[in-house]
Amino acid sequence: MYHNCCLFFKANTGAGTDILVNSANNDMRLSKSDVLIFYGGVNNVGKNNSTKALQHIMDFIITNNHINIILVTVPPRYDLMQSSCVNSEIKSFNRKLKKMVKVYQYTSVLEMDNDRKLFTNHSLHLNGQGKEVLSKQIVSLTYSELEQTIGPRVI
Repeated sequence: MYHNCCLFFKANTGAGTDILVNSANNDMRLSKSDVLIFYGGVNNVGKNNSTKALQHIMDFIITNNHINIILVTVPPRYDLMQSSCVNSEIKSFNRKLKKMVKVYQYTSVLEMDNDRKLFTNHSLHLNGQGKEVLSKQIVSLTYSELEQTIGPRVI
């Protein structure tokens, strides 16, 4: 288990993937022993810009092939019908995201738990329980990624 680690968190609420990618490229100096969690795309997909979002993410992965990247899937919109065009686009976006990163050794996709009870009443954001579940998924996958990259550590 990794007990010695440093966490840097930066939130850009409401930002599109172009802003998130630009921010990550400019604000952080990461190495192969670091893991970047990328949780974005909701606004792009909801505004019919999923192709641009995928391209921004792809460009970021190619530019930053020296770090471990975990991409979190876009959750469904529970405030819309499951058959809505936005939810269909979210499914398509997540499928394309998983497919495009398969060839990149240090990039993986975290399939978010989409249980409705993990979201707020207005159904767009994670509630406390949802944040806890997602956090545990991120920690588990991060440890797994680091062990594959730099090997297990004994502390």
